[in-house]
Amino acid sequence: MTADRATVYDVAARAGVSTATVSFAFRRPEKVRPETRERVLAAAHELAYVPSASARGLAHGRTRALGMLVHGVLLQRPEGVLAAATGTDPILDRARVFPLYVDEVGHGVELCCHRHGYSLLVNGVAAGSSGADAFADLAGRVDALVVFRDTVPRPVLRTMAERMPIVELAAASRDPRLCHVTVDDTGGARAMTEHLLAEHRLRRLEFVGDVAVWDQRRRFAGFAAALRARDLPVPAALSHGGHARHHAARIAENLAQRLAGTRRRAPQGVVCATDEVALALIDALSHLGIDVPGDIAVTGFDGILASRVFRPALTTVRQPMERLGSLAIDLLIERLDHPRLARAAVQLPVTPVIGNSCGC
Repeated sequence: MTADRATVYDVAARAGVSTATVSFAFRRPEKVRPETRERVLAAAHELAYVPSASARGLAHGRTRALGMLVHGVLLQRPEGVLAAATGTDPILDRARVFPLYVDEVGHGVELCCHRHGYSLLVNGVAAGSSGADAFADLAGRVDALVVFRDTVPRPVLRTMAERMPIVELAAASRDPRLCHVTVDDTGGARAMTEHLLAEHRLRRLEFVGDVAVWDQRRRFAGFAAALRARDLPVPAALSHGGHARHHAARIAENLAQRLAGTRRRAPQGVVCATDEVALALIDALSHLGIDVPGDIAVTGFDGILASRVFRPALTTVRQPMERLGSLAIDLLIERLDHPRLARAAVQLPVTPVIGNSCGC
């Protein structure tokens, strides 16, 4: 043998069998007699032969790979984020930025791909990018795709959905070509708001989040519904306008000024659209000498690890992040195996988790 990579033909010649038998020995061992398979495996070992996954996929019109397109935060952690952490324990500081929502969903995707015998390719959309190039590059290498909301322009997503199964996470539309997996954003935020209203008798509440984003807009709707049910005014959302930590200081200063003013008009609690926003806001308020929950209650949404390990423990709404990812892969594989299956739109339940940041 030369230094060239051994092929299926080399193994077949060494073992004295057909190339089809070599293929079956690796892919469908139950179709090959045990002694024949042992001979094939021995020949493959002698030749350092490795079966080509791409070749197997081409033979069946599949790559046996699935793709996941995510926000760049999954792939790139800014150096300054850890440096700016407020704690002194490096493990706790790291927990503040990892794992986040996208990381935990991605873990569910990885586990389910492994369980089904698929490889996973991941690509991230850089800040300020439309996502179209990253999407096209990934789509050309895989059989089907999981995409996070707002990573791909809607027309591009619809066009590609005509060619392959696609599941969109944390957003939903009526497009018949797209599958969606979401959680009960509205119900979860409403339940959290009602907890502050009923259990803590708070009446002046604010909402912090980016209502231009589909899931956060749904959470604001739940917040507003709880207030309207008690005939309370619904304030406009305080938008964090981008990366939570970078803008939490501005929002905290706004709240601090109002708390220092007429207490009769000052907010008593803040319902945040995500845990990341809530934790950043608690940090910023603490720097201004405002105690949570003593001076103001703060709640979150997601149930990330940091919400459970920091103090005060965050009162939040936990969504089944790993299940979101695994269900998305199950839906993709069902449609690869049965292309005529109808569009699926699944909404998973959420669970309120009562910590200390609300005053409990």
